Amino acid sequence: MESAESFNALGPMPPAAWELVSLWSEVWDAPRFRGQERVQHAALSREAILPLLKLAASCVVALQQQLKGKTVQHGAYGASRELLVAAMDGGENGPRALADPHGRPGDFVRGLSKAAFMTGDGEYSEGLSESQLDQLLDELCTSQLEQAASLVRDPSATLRVAMEKLTAAVEEVLASPPEEGDLAAVAQRLMLVQRLERAAEDASAMLKDAGSSSTEVESSQAVDTSESTME
Repeated sequence: MESAESFNALGPMPPAAWELVSLWSEVWDAPRFRGQERVQHAALSREAILPLLKLAASCVVALQQQLKGKTVQHGAYGASRELLVAAMDGGENGPRALADPHGRPGDFVRGLSKAAFMTGDGEYSEGLSESQLDQLLDELCTSQLEQAASLVRDPSATLRVAMEKLTAAVEEVLASPPEEGDLAAVAQRLMLVQRLERAAEDASAMLKDAGSSSTEVESSQAVDTSESTME
């Protein structure tokens, strides 16, 4: 069985986790949140919290594998979908409410993961308790919870350190050209060039995506302002 700590939910996911993320994502497709029938804007952006949904889904899968006989309530998502809808509607007060994903992403992942084992009336699966689930999350999902917490920290310093290490490593390669006739060494360097070019393309695409998201938010705010004025 794959260790939960070795799983990077910000990257590829196993099918079971992806299925759960898909179920959660369907919440944003409700008519009241989109299209001409939209009557309100979702309080949470699907794109913004997708990394947290992936982390929570990986935690649920890790818990399922550990518990085995203790099935997730209501098939695949328990009360998690219900609480996610409440958060998108502007939140729900009380002990069951999900934490603010932007201010407390780690608690959001923890709460959504536990909610998959919860019934609609707030009770956990037979034989389970909240304290037991918290303990298992701390044991099995340390990596996911740490990744979630890191999303509220500015990654600029870490990115700069990584770039400095990369630059130093590439400089060492450039200082040691391949010997004549060493086709394997030449091939390795060409592969490195492809990876560096791909990283540059990813960085450029990241900035374009950020600009596009900003434009969409501004457009949405303009529509809201117009509608408020008409009212």
